[in-house]
Amino acid sequence: MAVTQHESIKYTLSFQEALEQVMDGKGWAQGEQFADGVIMMEKGGMFIDGRDYLHVHDFKAERGNQKSDIQITKNLMMQKFRIVSTQADAERKIS
Repeated sequence: MAVTQHESIKYTLSFQEALEQVMDGKGWAQGEQFADGVIMMEKGGMFIDGRDYLHVHDFKAERGNQKSDIQITKNLMMQKFRIVSTQADAERKIS
């Protein structure tokens, strides 16, 4: 398991478990190797097709409200995750 600079924060969910929690509306997922302020989030009812999509959101991006498509890599799938529900928690300002 990777050592993070925020060792008091617990990352206990697998990638699959984190995805399930996000898609069930239980919050946003943050991986142990994500930069401060970066989360995976669900955005429902996008565009014409009405399907739910996952995005990567960066609260600290210079352009506000920046969302990017998720690129699923082996590194992403091997990380442990936690669920967060506030920007301050995502920025690891609270534990």
